[in-house]
Amino acid sequence: MKIKKEAIKRILVLRYRSIGDIVLSYPAMEALQLTFPNATIDIVVDDVFRDIVHGWPMVNEVICNKRKRKGIGKFASAIEDFKFNWNIFRRRYHLVVDLHCGPRSAILTLLAMAKYRLGNRHRLRNSICYNIFPPPGEKPHSVDGMLSMLAPLEPVIQENKKLLLSVSESNREFINSFLSRLGITSTDRLVMVHPGARVDFKRLPPEMMGEAISWMKEKYGVKVILAGSDADINAISTIATAARHKCKIATNLSIGHLVALIDSSVLFIGNDSGPMHIAAALNVPVIAFFGPSDPAIWGPWNVKSKVVQAPAMECMPCDQKGCKYVPEHCMTKIKLDDVKIAIASMLEEKSAKGAVS
Repeated sequence: MKIKKEAIKRILVLRYRSIGDIVLSYPAMEALQLTFPNATIDIVVDDVFRDIVHGWPMVNEVICNKRKRKGIGKFASAIEDFKFNWNIFRRRYHLVVDLHCGPRSAILTLLAMAKYRLGNRHRLRNSICYNIFPPPGEKPHSVDGMLSMLAPLEPVIQENKKLLLSVSESNREFINSFLSRLGITSTDRLVMVHPGARVDFKRLPPEMMGEAISWMKEKYGVKVILAGSDADINAISTIATAARHKCKIATNLSIGHLVALIDSSVLFIGNDSGPMHIAAALNVPVIAFFGPSDPAIWGPWNVKSKVVQAPAMECMPCDQKGCKYVPEHCMTKIKLDDVKIAIASMLEEKSAKGAVS
């Protein structure tokens, strides 16, 4: 389909879950702005992730999909869907770019009734919902993957592709007060440790993480804070015990508060997860642990980082839908000494954020 760029004045981007995917979509959003400088760009994200796109200069409006609907019933949920879809339809977008390409976003793309509808053609459903398809190709890093989706639009792409996250003043004030109550000041070197991951076999064993924290505190005198959600409570408890309770704990922060907390840190340590990408976008140095996923696709983007990867196994990388080797999965093969070497290399570098010169 031949695209008349001058006719595109209203663009909608669909980028449902999750944290990392949204963070990594910034270069694609920037490319759309450069390619269609006279168009307004709206973006659909799940409501819990709204703070991620706070401050993105190309975004005209953030349209929030209500992620949790427990207790409202099927009929009420259907009414919510109808209202949401109608709100999209009545805006009369000229171009819809679906960076998610799941069932919900594909159907919403079709219902928007835009003249141009861009998405991946990897299912029959998508062949119906979209009418512009990116060319097939190998999987590069996720940032480049989303940019390659825009190929039919002949996008203008920045040579220095960057990520961007902004910290609101209210979130910064909240975290400053929160840290003060924990006895952590602006002069302390704060290391954020986030043990979470989408599946358990993407996590560094918590006992090992705890031992690394204890060693790091004794050697470098840093303050350490463990952060996570309800799903991480058991891991955080195990880590704190193994670290001889030498760390503070912050659980169930909002996304905006988590962003502000990571921004207050001199180093982020964690698994392949959304918070890891938040740290990269904030230019906070990263130590990331990888096993089932491929760091060439999902590694920290354009930030000082060290990737500690599990020794090669015949199943790596995998689809992460299950692991026949649990509890002896690939992440258990990472050596504590390799973790310590990565920590030392980051905290001793003069160019590291907050490093002692």
